[in-house]
Amino acid sequence: MLRSSGIGVTVFTVMTWNVENFFTPQPADQAGYDAKLAELVDVIVASAPDLLAVQEIGDEQSFQALATALGWTRVLSTRFETPHTIRVGWLSPGHRPRSNRSWICRRPCRRWRWKTTAPP
Repeated sequence: MLRSSGIGVTVFTVMTWNVENFFTPQPADQAGYDAKLAELVDVIVASAPDLLAVQEIGDEQSFQALATALGWTRVLSTRFETPHTIRVGWLSPGHRPRSNRSWICRRPCRRWRWKTTAPP
């Protein structure tokens, strides 16, 4: 979420995460997949980024499952080398315009300040 820093600056937080071969599982691997999905959601919610870049998304179904679990909007890349379907995506709790090329903040950002935080 966009938040005030207390000194008149709006903070826009960007997070990136390599989710390491995040594919829809075979039936025998469903429990491990469910645990990984729950862990991803817990860390993302606790970190509360305004924009999340994810790498190594294996398929559209797993990306949609993550976005649905978060309740966030999503854009998944459509360019990848076959048969290697690993791709990147963007997730945001904010609203997304019809174009996949831009994102809209909930309120205007006046000044940018990058903040680096260690993962929880």
